Amino acid sequence: MDYKTKHTQPPKHTSTTEVAPNDVESVSDAVSSNGVAYRVGIKVLEAQDSSDDNDNTEVESETEPSDSSGPVNTFAQGDNWVAVDWPVDGKRVDTPQDIRTPTKVRFHSLFYDSHALFYSYELHVATDSPGIYKFRDEEGDEYTLTVTGVTYALGKNYVNILFYNSKKPTIKAVCYK
Repeated sequence: MDYKTKHTQPPKHTSTTEVAPNDVESVSDAVSSNGVAYRVGIKVLEAQDSSDDNDNTEVESETEPSDSSGPVNTFAQGDNWVAVDWPVDGKRVDTPQDIRTPTKVRFHSLFYDSHALFYSYELHVATDSPGIYKFRDEEGDEYTLTVTGVTYALGKNYVNILFYNSKKPTIKAVCYK
């Protein structure tokens, strides 16, 4: 009698496939400048949340007062950081033109989810151009989001999302390359 049993391994899953929300696509993991894990993805917006600047759809949003302190260039040589103050308030905020021009961010929203398994904060950003976007929180940690042409092929009803954890989650600076 043969007592050897053949065991089969279950299919391997990455953490990306195990915890990606149903409405988030193209999820990938990354590590911040301070060595903290975070995740990025693309999300389909509801029709009322994806209005273009040129249409007449009414969307609840606020215009963020611009910070006249200008670019912040103290962290990375050659990066053009722009000072912002994006608190965790869950509101869509249209970016004022003096911030939008150098950062290419059309609007943003920053959410807190106390029931999230891994990442408590979600930064949603809609951008004007593909490129590399960097966001610095109040702790000084930097998160990179690469926006490809795929987002633009999908249409204006998609937004890029950054999932992260932070003791001071307010976004204080943005950089576009």
